[in-house]
Amino acid sequence: MQNYAPALKDLDRALSIRPNYLHALMNRGDIHNYYFEQDRRKAIADYDRILSLGGTSAEISVCGHRAVAIFNLPGHGGWNPLSWAKLVSTQVTGGDICLMRAD
Repeated sequence: MQNYAPALKDLDRALSIRPNYLHALMNRGDIHNYYFEQDRRKAIADYDRILSLGGTSAEISVCGHRAVAIFNLPGHGGWNPLSWAKLVSTQVTGGDICLMRAD
C-alpha cells in the first residue's frame, strides 16, 4: 500500500513489544533502505540485528540487502554494475558478504 510512515510506526511498536521479531526488523530495514526517509545506517543496524540474533546469515536476502545499503553509503561508490560485480565475485570466491564492513 506504500503507506510507509504508518508502517514504520507499526514496526517500531511491534519491536518494542518483541525486540527480536526478525520479520519486523527486515521490513523496517527495507523501508529505510529503499522506500521512505532513506537512512541506510538505520537499515544496516536492523540487518545487523537480524544477523546477531542468528537470523539466517546464509540467506542472501539479509546480507544482500545489507550490501546494497553499504554500497549506497558515502564513499562506497553507489549501487551500480561495478558494485554488483563485486558482490557476485565475493559469493563466487566463497567470501561472506555478511562480513562486509559499512565504514
